[in-house]
Amino acid sequence: MADTSIHNQPHNPLFDRGITHAGLALVRERFLKLNSERLLRTRTALLPRQQIFLDLLPLLIHI
Repeated sequence: MADTSIHNQPHNPLFDRGITHAGLALVRERFLKLNSERLLRTRTALLPRQQIFLDLLPLLIHI
């Protein structure tokens, strides 16, 4: 049976538990900041050639 809801957005069970869009955005922002700091710390421990490889790794995985 087709979805007949007014809003054609998927239902997110997190919102049923009291998590708001603003709260979810805050968690996402904190995660991205932590991930960025981790990457920076990792890069400082690598040699220049290893840093280049680390920069290219997402491209290699994407292919």
